[in-house]
This record gives sequence, C-alpha cells and structure tokens, in this order.
Amino acid sequence: MEVITSPDTYYRIVFGLVVVISLFLFLSKYLKKYPNFIPTGSGELFNVVKKQNFDSKTCFYLVDTCGKYYLFIQFDGKLDKLDVFEKKDLTDLDELNLSNLKKDS
Repeated sequence: MEVITSPDTYYRIVFGLVVVISLFLFLSKYLKKYPNFIPTGSGELFNVVKKQNFDSKTCFYLVDTCGKYYLFIQFDGKLDKLDVFEKKDLTDLDELNLSNLKKDS
C-alpha cells in the first residue's frame, strides 16, 4: 500500500475540512436565527392548526391529532405541552369569542 504524502494532498485535506466546518458554522448560525421552522399544515400523524409567534424564541402551537387538540409552547429550545382540548371545547370557545365580538360592535 502506497501512502501519498505530497504537500498538495495535505492542502486538499485541510481545505476540505475548512469547507465542512464553515458549512456547519453557517448552518448553526442560520438555525439559531430562525428557530421557529415548524410550518403550519397537515401531516400523517398530526395537523398544526395554529402557530403564534411572540418573539424569536417563543411560539405557541395548536396541534390536532387523533381527535384531540394539544397546546404546546416552544421557548429556549424546549417544547412543552400546556393543555389538551376536546373538539367540543374549542367549538364552545369559538362561539364565546364570536358572541363577545358581536357585543363589542
């Protein structure tokens, strides 16, 4: 087995490592800048019904899965479950909000 020890080979290896490390650093900065990368929409297991951003690090999610609604909060890189709702609970809440809007106008 022949070992290639020319300076050109070392320069290529160092250049490749610099490119890979730079790519990792760039992606880590980009993902820290935009932490709320979960879009609203539907999937096979769950449907993100509503996504509410409060600042760059805090976001609420209302998720529909198996006929129940879950309220999650994402902050400081953590995702915590706040509450679980039935569909009828949310329907009652919508009716309450609509009746309050009619009273205000």
